[in-house]
Amino acid sequence: MSKVALVYGNHWNFGIVVADTLSMIRNALLELGIDCFLSKELVLGSHNILLENFTDEYVEQLLKFNKRGGTYSIIASELLINNSFNDLGIGLSGAKLYGNTAYWDDRFNNFLKVAPLAEQLFHLNPQHAFSYSELLSMDVTFFPHGYTSNFKTVNHRTDDGKDIDILFTGSMTPHRQKCIDSLATKFNVHVADVLTASFYRDDLISRSKLCLNIKQSTSWQVFSNSRGNFHLNNNSLLISENCDQACHVLNYIQVFDDIVEAAADIIDQGLWRGNSQSFAQYKDEQKLSSIAKDLLLSLA
Repeated sequence: MSKVALVYGNHWNFGIVVADTLSMIRNALLELGIDCFLSKELVLGSHNILLENFTDEYVEQLLKFNKRGGTYSIIASELLINNSFNDLGIGLSGAKLYGNTAYWDDRFNNFLKVAPLAEQLFHLNPQHAFSYSELLSMDVTFFPHGYTSNFKTVNHRTDDGKDIDILFTGSMTPHRQKCIDSLATKFNVHVADVLTASFYRDDLISRSKLCLNIKQSTSWQVFSNSRGNFHLNNNSLLISENCDQACHVLNYIQVFDDIVEAAADIIDQGLWRGNSQSFAQYKDEQKLSSIAKDLLLSLA
């Protein structure tokens, strides 16, 4: 078995948006006795795992790395729509990140340049793993989320010490803003950007009665498995809008068609007390090193 390097350097200097996923994979690999480590840079002599996000410069770096004998696998997470990433048209117009079609087109084209050289390709959503397979004429395997030891980073306050009613973390879109504005007329709602420092995010969650998974737009049908997995691992109460495309993580999350009405009812009725009711079940049934053992072993 070779060592596994979990590389974050293609996600800016601090790797905030991929820290949870890479930590989850690292923990599961260590549970299986596989030698692995986090690295900002690509590492020769180890098999490198990267979450998709490739600039022109990073493409050049990966191609040179491959010519020197370096190996890597890629885990993708974006939606494949209209031969690009996240192309949902007018539903995301006005969104700073998701409405930037030029950014997503460039990111998609760069992915196509380096994907054929990857040892393995994965996707964090089962339906889109199939779509990627069809596009690339390559096997793209669904990479699940799950419980891992040493993942928990949130130390919750007591119920009486929670001073934030509702928390949302992530990139802002018009639909998300509308939901938040509606709730903010009655409750103490806090919003944290997707690039919020992890230690600050964890403190916010520890103070929050309820956290939300709001879809990017009304037509967006993919549940954020990464967000759900984080909150389940941290015994944090998260509710979600109804999403047609999901995986096993959503089975442990309360789902509503009207998330604004549901959030208001949960706060008003005190149903948030005690944090998540699914933590113990998720820990018992979805241990990643068990449910994805063969997949994880294939990385080494």
